[in-house]
Formats: sequence, C-alpha cells, structure tokens
Amino acid sequence: SFWKQIQAECLLVWGKKSLQMKEWFPVEKQIEERISYFPAGTKKAVLDCGHMIHLEKPKELAQLISDFNK
Repeated sequence: SFWKQIQAECLLVWGKKSLQMKEWFPVEKQIEERISYFPAGTKKAVLDCGHMIHLEKPKELAQLISDFNK
C-alpha cells in the first residue's frame, strides 16, 4: 500500500455523516487503518457533513488545514 510509504505529517479529514455509510463501507475502520500508517498523523471530523467536505463545508475544511499548517 502506498499509504505506508508517506513519511510527512498528515491531516486526515472526514465528514461525520460519511459514517452513515458504515452498513456497506466501514468508514471508521478505514480512518483508523489509514491514520495508523502515518507517524505524525492527525485526524479531524467535520460535523453535519458527508463525504464531499470541500463542497459541503469549505470554510471549515480551510480552517482545519490552516490550523494544521501552523
């Protein structure tokens, strides 16, 4: 998996409503698995948002990215 090759700090952002898909796609398991690949991984959830965070909550996403890069 290419995820294991990334050595940089990583911000993993997901929409909490994406968890509603868990019946057919284990979102929580995917998040935990992917963040475990990064030695300096950070995970953040966006409330009242589905999978398309950049379209549904662009200001919140931008703020999370800005805060992460400080």
